[in-house]
Amino acid sequence: MADALSTCLPHHPLPRGRHGAATGPAGICLARREASVATLAARRGAVAATLAGLADLLGLAAEDRPVAVANDRATVLGTAPGRWLVVTPAGDDPEATLAPLAPVASVVDQSGAYVLFELSGPALADLLASLVAVDLDPSVTPANAALTTTVAHLGVTLWADGPDCCRVLVGRSLALAFERTIVAVAARHGVDLA
Repeated sequence: MADALSTCLPHHPLPRGRHGAATGPAGICLARREASVATLAARRGAVAATLAGLADLLGLAAEDRPVAVANDRATVLGTAPGRWLVVTPAGDDPEATLAPLAPVASVVDQSGAYVLFELSGPALADLLASLVAVDLDPSVTPANAALTTTVAHLGVTLWADGPDCCRVLVGRSLALAFERTIVAVAARHGVDLA
């Protein structure tokens, strides 16, 4: 198959546009989204105080379990006991936003460490079933789950963002490999790379 994957060097970005099946609507749309990201870790014995502080600062009822809660200001993802990723709009200073939590939690700006992707389209469930070693059936995995898992050996954190749409945080150094994986696996459905 002579396409962008076979003609582009591995360390070069894929060209934006349509890849794979060229007829009909694309089954997958993959787009990079700008965002600021911070890691938040509760100090020993301060999980409840950290959650209360998040509610006061961001208006979100975050939980100490792997779920995603969001509003127009932020998305809070439970990643481990007493640990969260806080995703805010690009350009925000997450350390400054979360600074009032300093007595009860540690905050580290991770914006330079992650790339945020949005995956959407009618073939999303099929794509995720091919790539994620987690049963995503709603009877097993709740709709608001925040999953820290792997996609083709690449560490990711993913969560649903409506029907047929999910968000994926990928380490910046692995972003090109993630794009190539999505394009290769979803080629039969057609992929719009935005």
